[in-house]
Amino acid sequence: KSVRVHHVSLQGYLEGNPSNKTRLSQLKEAVNACVSRYQNAGRTVRLQGQWPDYLVGSREDIYYGENRRIRYTTVIAYVLNPADCSLMENISRTADLVSGGGTCNVDLASKTAKGYCPTDGHASSPANTNRRGPAFGDDEGLKQLARDPRMAAAVASIQKTIASSNATSGQKRSVLGLECEVWDQPAAPGGGSACYTKKGSFVPSRVTGQGAEVGMLLDFDSKYGFKMKAVSAKLDNNVSPAVFAPYNMPGFTVSARMATEK
Repeated sequence: KSVRVHHVSLQGYLEGNPSNKTRLSQLKEAVNACVSRYQNAGRTVRLQGQWPDYLVGSREDIYYGENRRIRYTTVIAYVLNPADCSLMENISRTADLVSGGGTCNVDLASKTAKGYCPTDGHASSPANTNRRGPAFGDDEGLKQLARDPRMAAAVASIQKTIASSNATSGQKRSVLGLECEVWDQPAAPGGGSACYTKKGSFVPSRVTGQGAEVGMLLDFDSKYGFKMKAVSAKLDNNVSPAVFAPYNMPGFTVSARMATEK
């Protein structure tokens, strides 16, 4: 039986501080210096042809169900290959499954998964569509930390940041023809914003219990962090239930669920 989802594909890059442009220029200088040294020493080099636009690029595919969400992330980072002065790709492929039942973190490259990873891919987790999550200040872990006078100020700062990140800016934009609501993201590196659409037959809500924004992410912009923009968005699309449980594939090792991870 298929599962009804909203599916968005986003592409972007890490701006960073120093900026992507500055760090890319620094890498080019390091490559040129490496080539010069190796050629003078008579060593073999592999000259770089086309250069990437971004030092760290990312692609995300997010599938929103009515009671769960899974995000597939691929990150490609370019570094100097000391063997021949070429560029080397460091690629990570991960997925995180989240619902009211807990979180499962999946490393697609090493075929490992940890956390709350039931075989049904959180299909039986309680639905909380269109419901605002519990206030962050109700978190028991924070309450315990706040009892320590040395941590009280830090906890208050965390609560203030999270509370402000839950506030909409009141602005609206259009991405891929879909109207979305802009939310401030002060906790993002350097601050930022995210735009969520509430279009479709259901409105997915953030299910971590740490945020009130609802909808499908179409745009995320952080001053020093990642800048992601939707390149494809499909509402009310039917997919296989296997999308929510990649760790059920042969060869995966799933760790025992820890109570603290639920």
